[in-house]
Amino acid sequence: MGIFKKEAETTIKNSNPRLRTRFYRNSLKEVKDAFQKICIEENKSLRQADEYEGKMYISTQTYEIFIKISSEVVSESSVDLSVRFFQASLKNPKKIIYSLYKKLDKILVFKGTLQTK
Repeated sequence: MGIFKKEAETTIKNSNPRLRTRFYRNSLKEVKDAFQKICIEENKSLRQADEYEGKMYISTQTYEIFIKISSEVVSESSVDLSVRFFQASLKNPKKIIYSLYKKLDKILVFKGTLQTK
């Protein structure tokens, strides 16, 4: 079963620039609302893991997405995603992250990612 395990996650200093933590000029509530809107459009269920810390998850039959939203300042937030497949799939977990970030960028005010050398 381990050979079919597929995972991908974002981090602040990921070597893949498209898998880095993204920062938005939006409040924690606005980011949560954006995820809710995306889930409604895609007919998926968004669940709160921890309302105060901004942890949420989306679960489907084949994969789950863990979402961590952090906000040091009221008007700015960071978003990290982690995708894990339960079973073999032709979908790439990185593409799911790319797609979610692209949708967020259309709804929220994208600030940037950490630039590493």
